[in-house]
Amino acid sequence: MQTFISMLQGVNVCGQRASRKPDLKAPYEALGFVQVTTFVQSGKVVFRADNRDGA
Repeated sequence: MQTFISMLQGVNVCGQRASRKPDLKAPYEALGFVQVTTFVQSGKVVFRADNRDGA
């Protein structure tokens, strides 16, 4: 397994529509990634994936 990071821009960290960790984490888990860790304040998501398919 390899570790990857997503660096998102425009993640709302305050205000009425602030992103929550479960909301940010769910799409990654739905795609089959594991050990998903989110850092909403910075818009970063760290996750692991099996890279056998050259993803």
